[in-house]
Amino acid sequence: MRFSKFISLCFSLPGLRGCKPRTTDDFEPTPAAHIKLEPTPAAHVKPVETINFEFAQAQDPSDIYYLHDHGYTVWDIDGGGVKVYSERYGLDDKDIVLRLYFDVEHGVTTIYNNNLRRERVHDDNLGLPQVFEALCYYKNVPCDQMTWIHMDIDQEFTLDALQGFRKNSFLSPTSEIRVTPDDLAWGIFSSNHYFQDASQMIPGSKIDRVIVRRKERRVGGSCNALETTETIMFSFKERSSNFGSSPSDFSGIDAMDNLDAAVRAADDFYEADFGGFPESDTNTCFGDEGNQPKNTPEHPNFKISPQSSPDST
Repeated sequence: MRFSKFISLCFSLPGLRGCKPRTTDDFEPTPAAHIKLEPTPAAHVKPVETINFEFAQAQDPSDIYYLHDHGYTVWDIDGGGVKVYSERYGLDDKDIVLRLYFDVEHGVTTIYNNNLRRERVHDDNLGLPQVFEALCYYKNVPCDQMTWIHMDIDQEFTLDALQGFRKNSFLSPTSEIRVTPDDLAWGIFSSNHYFQDASQMIPGSKIDRVIVRRKERRVGGSCNALETTETIMFSFKERSSNFGSSPSDFSGIDAMDNLDAAVRAADDFYEADFGGFPESDTNTCFGDEGNQPKNTPEHPNFKISPQSSPDST
């Protein structure tokens, strides 16, 4: 179209009167008030995802958090003593579920109290062999070098059975009982839970003898009266040559002297270190303020296991 014809067309159409080519200087933007902003639909907004970090429960007794992850707290006392607490036993976690003493020199482990069977039922409950193995790792004790397991007997049924056995065997109520696998009475002593627990505690070993001994022990410090306790001791065949004599020598002087020395050491340690905090009882005598518990946080013997403090470094 020629330019002259475009001019005539502008004047001939009423709606285009005065029209002329526009430049960029003539451009007027649409007022902001006329612009309608549509919000983004909520369905199109991707929510922020929350990431929860979950740590797998330790299942290996050699793991430092094995006992902690199963609800147990360990109080370690220098010299071989250990107290274990459970969130499923006692009131306010103040009652001991297990306490024991490792005597590495004599190759004997003494278990004073074992309330693991009295815990409230829970999937995290552990048996004595599992807790013992974890404590061996924690204390750096080679459990396969333990030659004896020495336990307190606190089950009424077993205590009554022992008295019945002594009576039927024409023994005095305080007589020591010794049994080997060749004895007819072996089945009686190998069927209780003490034997069953002990038989799983020393890898690669079998129990070759059982000794039951009644003894007196002072509980809670020197101010308290003596308490009569029945104890059962299990000997194992596979022994390190460092501990005592051959297991075939049942009455060997060296073997029995070694055991007796371990029992005395365990009793001394019990009276010296197991009478106070964190239990409710103490070693303090009435009127004797100087006789304080020896295993309080202020005492150098006392320390908390990393098992009980997972956030500690």
